[in-house]
Amino acid sequence: MHDEGYIRDLLSQEEDAVSSYVKAADKVSNQDIRKVLLDISKEEVVHKGELIALLKLIGICDHAEIKQGEEEVLNKIMTNEDFNVLEKIDARMSTSEIIKEIMNSWEKTGKIGGSTPEDKKAALKQAAAIAYETKRNSKES
Repeated sequence: MHDEGYIRDLLSQEEDAVSSYVKAADKVSNQDIRKVLLDISKEEVVHKGELIALLKLIGICDHAEIKQGEEEVLNKIMTNEDFNVLEKIDARMSTSEIIKEIMNSWEKTGKIGGSTPEDKKAALKQAAAIAYETKRNSKES
């Protein structure tokens, strides 16, 4: 097996891990355990992103694959209700408008997408990351 094959196997394992942690979080009754499991699932998503970056680095992964991967992860870790604020985001909005929209939603629901930031600072950090990623993706399209 060559480099691409190893990385793709690892990507598959990360996807399975994300799914496993999210499923377990949905089943446990203890909210502290649920919170930790969801946090671990987010770390697995980061690992997946690192592996995708490696594929891009060696010229294997194109933009369409990345978009498809992002959509699959979001579909697995978010419910329809979680998409409400994210659906309102439009790449034509300014970065600050996107952040404001996400923060307004967080203040009402305590959630951003499928996650529950523990405080305003964490929510703002996540909102900014989403906003900058949205703008970056709109420039790549």
